[in-house]
Amino acid sequence: MVRIQVQGGQTEEFDRDTSQVVKSAIESKVRCLRFALAKGDRAIAAFEEKYHISSSDMVHGKAVEDLDSHEDYQEWVGEIHVRRRLLSELDTLEHIVYERS
Repeated sequence: MVRIQVQGGQTEEFDRDTSQVVKSAIESKVRCLRFALAKGDRAIAAFEEKYHISSSDMVHGKAVEDLDSHEDYQEWVGEIHVRRRLLSELDTLEHIVYERS
């Protein structure tokens, strides 16, 4: 959990306004991450449907003999790694606690 407290402005109103700007920016980033996750999930689902194997099985070494190309494999694995990173970032941002000064 991350705690955020804005303080040190010249007035309480400035601190409140600044806190709102920070919170709004983080909420915007969360929306972007969710959009990116949805886009990546669609790409992953397309690979799973095309090759009739789950991403989990593919990553854990199950054979996917009918991969059209090494490029497909690289792109699929890349989408999975990006998804993990995005989920981690989203988790961090969603667990921020905003404290009043």
